[in-house]
Amino acid sequence: MGTGRAGRVPHPQGQAERIDRLLAGHRAGTVWPGVVLADDQVIGQVTISGILPQAHLRRGSLGYWIGSVAQNQGHARRAVELALRVMTDELGLHRAEASTNLENLPSQRVLRRNGFSPYGVAHSTILLDGHWCDSLLWERILAD
Repeated sequence: MGTGRAGRVPHPQGQAERIDRLLAGHRAGTVWPGVVLADDQVIGQVTISGILPQAHLRRGSLGYWIGSVAQNQGHARRAVELALRVMTDELGLHRAEASTNLENLPSQRVLRRNGFSPYGVAHSTILLDGHWCDSLLWERILAD
C-alpha cells in the first residue's frame, strides 16, 4: 500500500470486505491496521503492510490517509510517528518504506518530518482517475 493519499476516503461500499482483508492480514502477521482518531471520531487510517519479519529482511510498507475535514492539523504526522514506533518496538522491523504521488507535497512533508528520505521514482505504479501515475519512493532505517 502506498502512502499519503490525503483526502481519498474509501467509499462505504465494500468497507466490510476491506476490513476483513486487513484483519486477515493482521492474523497472518503481514499487516498492522490502525485507525486515526480525533475527538473519538475516525478521521483516517494508518497501515503497515507487506510486513517481512524475517531476520534478514525485517521491513514493512507504511500507508495512511486523513479525511479532508481533518487535514493540515498534524494528524498525519502523529499517525506516522506512532506507526514508526509500532514498527520498531512491537514488530521489530529494521526498515520502513513508503511511497507518494509525485505531486503530493503535503504527504512528502509528513514523511520528511518523520525521518524518511526519498530514494527513487517508480514509474506508472498506480492508476488514478484513468491515468497511470508515477510514485516517489521513500525509506527510513529504524533504530535497532
